Amino acid sequence: MALEINVRRELGFARQFLAHNLAATGAFEEARALYEGARSIWDSLDYESRSLEAVAGLARVALACDELSAARAYAEHMSTHLKESDLQGADDPSRVYVTCYQVFAALHDARAHPVLQAGGRRLQERAAKISDASYVARFWKMCRPMLNCVACCSRDSTPNTL
Repeated sequence: MALEINVRRELGFARQFLAHNLAATGAFEEARALYEGARSIWDSLDYESRSLEAVAGLARVALACDELSAARAYAEHMSTHLKESDLQGADDPSRVYVTCYQVFAALHDARAHPVLQAGGRRLQERAAKISDASYVARFWKMCRPMLNCVACCSRDSTPNTL
């Protein structure tokens, strides 16, 4: 049983990371299929944070393909879960918040800035729990896209305050 779970988890990682790379090259349909497969695996393993990362990937693909109703549905799903989840176990929590922000911003939805600000607060909370200064620096480096969005899009937050 443990071996089966490990194999499925590794397959989820492989699908998700391959989807990231394919989406970056514009191979959106292939990326979509892999994100959907990864999401299915994460859901079956009850890995909510990883599943939200796959949903964020699906939202980015939908946005890139100008499928705004699909992007909205994914953003709605992420937004609902972000209210309750700290994304513990997520590979890149900032990507989920940034994607949700990007979709809402593209739709001129008033939730864009609040979701970005909430993401900034959650990241501050996570960073405060890290005791090793070198790990804190790596954490913030990983969150650079989030910091850039907060700096550009939020009047009362800057990267230095995060």
